[in-house]
Amino acid sequence: MSGQKILVLKGILYAAGVLFLTLKAGLGITYSVYQTMNHMRADFWFPTNPFSGVAVLLLAVCIAVLLSTYHVLQKNGSLIERIRVEVE
Repeated sequence: MSGQKILVLKGILYAAGVLFLTLKAGLGITYSVYQTMNHMRADFWFPTNPFSGVAVLLLAVCIAVLLSTYHVLQKNGSLIERIRVEVE
């Protein structure tokens, strides 16, 4: 696998991890707090459309940051090459 493919997969895993934690822990805490303060017995609802939009945006940002970092590092040469130049 090339370096770019690995970084794209890494970006997807970062985004998926954040979204998983948000859905599991964040939604659980939100629901618990909502139920303790819900004296009028209003229904709890989850805003799926805004969450989906933010999820797509988060995925794009995670991938873009890693790929831009990859391109900057490739332009400057590998770490080993830069160390060799500094030592010599």
